[in-house]
Amino acid sequence: MDEQDPAHQDERNSAHRDANRIRDLDAFADASDVFGPEAAMAHLRLFGTELEQHLSWIERGTPDLQALQDMAHRTAGRAGVLGFPSLANASANLDEASGLNAGVTAALDHWTWQARRAAEIAARETDQAALDANTSRSDGPDN
Repeated sequence: MDEQDPAHQDERNSAHRDANRIRDLDAFADASDVFGPEAAMAHLRLFGTELEQHLSWIERGTPDLQALQDMAHRTAGRAGVLGFPSLANASANLDEASGLNAGVTAALDHWTWQARRAAEIAARETDQAALDANTSRSDGPDN
């Protein structure tokens, strides 16, 4: 496909808009201001690990509605603070759907998609932060 093709440009713009909806770096910067950069990164690392655990739990079978609602409720707040607005919204929708026992399958499907993206981003960002920290230590004044 030609890079100048308008359809290709639309696809790239759409992917960029989707990525922006998944991750809000300004919100994460605010979390860094509140917690400190290292603590915010630790929260992000833990959040990514928890998302992986939640996804694994969901993939093992149909979760209890109350447990699903509790998980979604906890995830909504954490996702918002750490800069994942789409996951925060999907979590709030899943929380509500689970509480009403209506539309749970669609809400869970959407939550799962958003959680996978957020877990991937969290892993990538925390891995990069660890690499950057190791590089700065090895480039420090003692070396």
